Amino acid sequence: MDASFTVSSSRILMYGAKGIERFQFHQVSSRQIVLRVVPGNEGADLARTTAATAAEELRKQLGSDLSVEVALVDDIQLSAAGKHRFTRSDVKPAADARVAPVTVA
Repeated sequence: MDASFTVSSSRILMYGAKGIERFQFHQVSSRQIVLRVVPGNEGADLARTTAATAAEELRKQLGSDLSVEVALVDDIQLSAAGKHRFTRSDVKPAADARVAPVTVA
């Protein structure tokens, strides 16, 4: 299973990353992401280093003005359906970003 995070044509590989048991990218605003990480058995230092590398790659791909906060957590809450969400966004799509309906005559 490949649960990598794709930005442009590059990938920020997180699944199976050293020191990380689970992760979640949480977009809290258009220019702010919180990367939540549950450290693996190797410890918090390795998890922090791996997550910081992913955060830096995000900034390279999306611009240096992107705020990426790494948060080491004990757990990541499951969705209401009981599933783990690798990505989560609180940002509503802009009205101009919606695709206009197509009418077929």
